[in-house]
Amino acid sequence: MTRFNGKTTIPEHIWTKPDQLIQTDASLSGIGGIFYNSCITEYFHCDIHTSWSGHHISVYELLAVLISFKVWGKKLQNKRIVLQCDNSSSVSLLNTGRCRDKIMLSIARNIWLICAQYNIQIKAIHIQGINNRAADILSRWTSLENPYAKLSTALDDNYMLDIEVLDKLFKDTLRICVFLSDNFKNSGSVRNYLSGVKTWAILLNFDTEEFNSPSLRLTLSGIDKLNTNVPNIKLPFEPYHLNRMFEVLDMTSVQDAVMWAVIMISFYAMLRKSQFANNSRTTFNPKEQLTRGDIQITEEGLIIDIQWSKTSQKHKNIHQIPLKRVEDCVLCPVLAYSRMVTMLPALPGEPAFGLSDSKGKICAFSKSDIDKILHKLLVRCGMDTSQYSFHSLRRGGATCASAAGCTDSEICTIGNWASSCYKGYIKHSTDKLYYISSKMGLFCKLSN
Repeated sequence: MTRFNGKTTIPEHIWTKPDQLIQTDASLSGIGGIFYNSCITEYFHCDIHTSWSGHHISVYELLAVLISFKVWGKKLQNKRIVLQCDNSSSVSLLNTGRCRDKIMLSIARNIWLICAQYNIQIKAIHIQGINNRAADILSRWTSLENPYAKLSTALDDNYMLDIEVLDKLFKDTLRICVFLSDNFKNSGSVRNYLSGVKTWAILLNFDTEEFNSPSLRLTLSGIDKLNTNVPNIKLPFEPYHLNRMFEVLDMTSVQDAVMWAVIMISFYAMLRKSQFANNSRTTFNPKEQLTRGDIQITEEGLIIDIQWSKTSQKHKNIHQIPLKRVEDCVLCPVLAYSRMVTMLPALPGEPAFGLSDSKGKICAFSKSDIDKILHKLLVRCGMDTSQYSFHSLRRGGATCASAAGCTDSEICTIGNWASSCYKGYIKHSTDKLYYISSKMGLFCKLSN
């Protein structure tokens, strides 16, 4: 305890919001604290014993914090707590862990011990005394006349202050829009957040007339024009791109053979990068990423068992993709995978694609590894790296399947699309578009 400084090993620095709020205050005669629970408001007050008299007010302020955590410690378990106090020395000590006063440090160590016992994260905030009236009344409880009435009035004033702030907020929707537009690239996000604010206003029985005003509609229209978020859609890989890659790669190299297997299977099975690679090499998850056991070599080709995907994250069904052998063609997924397995054997539970480490164990690719290798390959092929990415394989597979005459249902089945968004992946060839216009022209000719 004498050396404990209150710093957790893995502190959560960024809070989206606190779970609970505590306010404390102290006077030379007593201390008090108030706990704004989600259901009820709890408080305590007590006099300072004569044995503790003669200390600096900061000691009493910190003592009020300690008693608050002793009283409500179990209720604060696993919570993020904001502590509001009007004493800057106490706030600084709780946030930084530094102080020259030995008594205050001793009190602070007890506070930090309670936080460690109950897994409480605390953030102290300094507020003005005028905004800490309820806790101030509790600290002077015995010296006040009719303290219950004064405490009730102080709590009502806090509620009315919040109502006034919210009322101003809901009536200033234009400023909300401008603020959100500065922080979001997509204007749709501004509308979503504004819709949430409107829902909040409805639940609190506030007037929502401002949310339907013409000025707000015009402001949103202007934001749409200024914050046009054009998605950066990459071009699909076509067969001649893949042939060029095969010519550049060295199939006697293990890394090139593995990368070629990744390219072929991702193209034909229309895989997402997340289905065989994670954010880092050490976070490979065999329940989400492909393993050697998930890909079976059969007489006709390959059978790939997809246990997890973006559109099926609860492992309810295994999505099975069969890939047939393409005879006398370098663009064969079965040939590419068989070559890789021969050059780099692995156990069924190991990553489907990766490279062996110094101990002979297969180490999975990370997403950044895949991007870097593909980028180097595109440079070697003389292709524009800004126009293509790994997602070009998935889009290229859908485009190739459409050009080969596959139905929409068949493309959705292989690519495991849950909506019609797959249509945006298909890029029709110029010849096919000429065919459409020629049919239209023939119809017009026959109509005359």
